[in-house]
Amino acid sequence: QAIVAPGNGRVRAMAQSLRYGFDENEPGTTSINLSVDRADGGSTGFQAGSTFKVYALAAALDSGRGYETSFDAPKEMSIGEMSNCEGGTMSSWSVRNAGESDEGSHNMISATKGSVNTYFAQLQRRVGLCETSQMAETTGIHRADGEDLGVWSSFVLGDQEVSPLTLANSYAVFASRGTYCEPNPIAAILTGPPDHKATEEIR
Repeated sequence: QAIVAPGNGRVRAMAQSLRYGFDENEPGTTSINLSVDRADGGSTGFQAGSTFKVYALAAALDSGRGYETSFDAPKEMSIGEMSNCEGGTMSSWSVRNAGESDEGSHNMISATKGSVNTYFAQLQRRVGLCETSQMAETTGIHRADGEDLGVWSSFVLGDQEVSPLTLANSYAVFASRGTYCEPNPIAAILTGPPDHKATEEIR
């Protein structure tokens, strides 16, 4: 888990359930910081899941579509006619709702409340697969393993492996109304005993 302050990129917290340690024979320990990218001593990331639906929403709103944008969202459907950023046409994609999702007619608000997969698949097709992935990249989304994002049909359902810090920082962009900041876990570096002023700066 990671917490980033919107508008300045300060990393407020990073935490994981495993204790720090190098002994592979000791269960429940790891020397890997699971909150950051592999290049920073972390892992290859985790699939982000439904948290990626926000990028289709943002891309739709950015293109002038409103919250009332509606689709009939059945329990299961096939989605075709999507193009990647190279202009290639994607094959048809079979997508279904999770058990707790409601089928039927949804707009942006009700579909977000229910996390309705078939709605967001259609919204991504309407606004564009490439535009959805570009919105994600604009907010700082990148793969934790350093590879390029895989821009394919199921992008909107978060099948890309990202670090918790990357995702938290991306959401901080929305919380700050569009301001992107590099995540920074260091407030100050002191060379001597901290005085009152330096202590206040670190806080």
